[in-house]
Amino acid sequence: MRTNVNGGHFLKSNLFIFLCGQVFTMICGLVVAGTIYGRLMQQFSEFERWHIETAGTITRMDTVGTNASKWAIADQYKKIEQNSAAIHELQEQTRKLDVIAEKISRIDDAVKTLQANKK
Repeated sequence: MRTNVNGGHFLKSNLFIFLCGQVFTMICGLVVAGTIYGRLMQQFSEFERWHIETAGTITRMDTVGTNASKWAIADQYKKIEQNSAAIHELQEQTRKLDVIAEKISRIDDAVKTLQANKK
């Protein structure tokens, strides 16, 4: 039977090596977990900062609209004004046609009256 004084036998035992491996594995696990946790917290804080920055812009876009929508509305308004002017001009021309048709019908009546008097 062999006995070592001052614990020399424990430092060379399989139990000591196993415990050192467990401690090393635990330290590596804590480092990896800390890294993952830190990255997730950084991503969450960046997302929160982005959300705060864009919330004002989104609110303004909901209430006021975007520049593109304002330009599109202005273009549509110009087209509507042009179409309204063209419609008004066509209505005036149509009124003239009604007057001409009335004059033609009067002339036809006058011609028929003259032809009836001539016979």
